Amino acid sequence: MLEIIPDHIINFLFAIGMAQIIWLSVSLIRKGVSSRAIWQSTTPLLTIWVMAWPVYTQPAWLWLPIGLTAIAISITFTRNTAFWQRLRLVWGTPTDHQTFMPWPIISLLITFCIAIAFFQSIPEFGFGLALSACLAFPLAGLLDRIAYMRLRFPLHPKQTLLGHLGLIVASAYLCAWSIHLYHGIQWQQLLIATLIASMAASVIRAT
Repeated sequence: MLEIIPDHIINFLFAIGMAQIIWLSVSLIRKGVSSRAIWQSTTPLLTIWVMAWPVYTQPAWLWLPIGLTAIAISITFTRNTAFWQRLRLVWGTPTDHQTFMPWPIISLLITFCIAIAFFQSIPEFGFGLALSACLAFPLAGLLDRIAYMRLRFPLHPKQTLLGHLGLIVASAYLCAWSIHLYHGIQWQQLLIATLIASMAASVIRAT
């Protein structure tokens, strides 16, 4: 008989939350809400799960939600019913062939995989990385919509200086807070180190 431990409860709640995110995304698409706005609202919701990471007794159980998400992605981009086609608008990127490729959700999933791998050996780093993926990158995308001082990078011409500054500041504070949470070091003393990591994240976003 499977022992009920916090890991199983958290993963069960994650499955319920993922189902709700999928249902809400499709419902909002039907009501005419922008797919980009829905996507930028989706990743911050995953912060609820990331904040539960320190509660896990066995970090290996973190991979189960990754597997559930991978299954959801597979269904979304292989089924042709109206429900899943609408979800593709949120989780995918349009191509020249009027199809949608799952690059946004796949890149987020890869980021979580890297963060979980670090979390198992360096929890403060993996935790900060996951929080940055959920909060700092959506913030940068939101600031880009203001369209102030576009940087006109070849691969992402709509990115702005304001968006990148928001990403750097948010990531630095999130990573500093994560280290403070695990080691009790005053987060103000960590900003120089975390700013370097945040600038690296900004370069990754640009390229």
